[in-house]
Amino acid sequence: VEAASLADLPEGAGRRALSGWLEAFGDRGLGEVEAMCPRFGEDPRPVFRMLRAGLVAAPGDPELVLSRVRVAADQELATIESRAGVLEMALIRALVGRARSLSRLRERMRVWMARTIAMTRSVTLDVDRRLRRLDAELSPGGAFYLSHQELLSATGRTRADLGPMVRMRIAAHRRGLEHADPPDTFIGTPPRVAPLPFDSRRSTGARASGGVVTGRVRLVDAEARGAERVEPGDVVVVRTPDVGLAPLFFWSAAMVADVGSSLSHAAVMAREIGMPAVFGVLGASTTLRDGERVRVDGDRGEVERLDA
Repeated sequence: VEAASLADLPEGAGRRALSGWLEAFGDRGLGEVEAMCPRFGEDPRPVFRMLRAGLVAAPGDPELVLSRVRVAADQELATIESRAGVLEMALIRALVGRARSLSRLRERMRVWMARTIAMTRSVTLDVDRRLRRLDAELSPGGAFYLSHQELLSATGRTRADLGPMVRMRIAAHRRGLEHADPPDTFIGTPPRVAPLPFDSRRSTGARASGGVVTGRVRLVDAEARGAERVEPGDVVVVRTPDVGLAPLFFWSAAMVADVGSSLSHAAVMAREIGMPAVFGVLGASTTLRDGERVRVDGDRGEVERLDA
């Protein structure tokens, strides 16, 4: 039975450790840059799903994984140094050092942005409760469809009837979800339906992280459903390469995503631990079948279906 909260877990060291983790990182979550998405502190079920996958995986040392990647990076730099001149090598080292410092700064900014959005979410949820007290027929979360000024109006002395506007925007949002994502590039108006890949055996995307592996497809949705079935050697296939799925990176063989680029947070993390990844493979999460075998080539940015 899936646990829905900490209260559903048995007393013990595991529950205390998880409670401490949620207290420290509960303002993070899946889709954390979207205020409408719950945080781990509100809904820890995605964390529980990833934990179940980790408990059935073979014991591993994350620090050992990171050290191997650092050694491989040093070897690559030594190979370049043997071919480059003194001036070129000085420039390369300066650029690498700059990239490292900027990457750390970028991740710090991501943390503070997530915390700010979490605080905004708390305020919006409070407004949402007030709106539903005035209009009991409104569905939970309607306040997220309001603008800043409309939220202020909802908490003011003279409160406007925002129910019809919320319903109209929810309906428009649902209609938008029925349309396929537009292609990365287009001229004029994007086509209504973008062709799916994998009409053939091979498709290409962005080279997010290098390496070549073969494994079974494991589909994981936006709420981490499917994560509990991920086993070592599986290829995790998602629509969006969410950095909140990071625990899966340490025992997955590779990751494939419909969207994303080599500069995304998840791509940086995949490279840090040496996990091959190909992002921007349109339709991968809706075309690939759970359990089928694929070959992921992060060096070329290719995904090949072996059972097709």
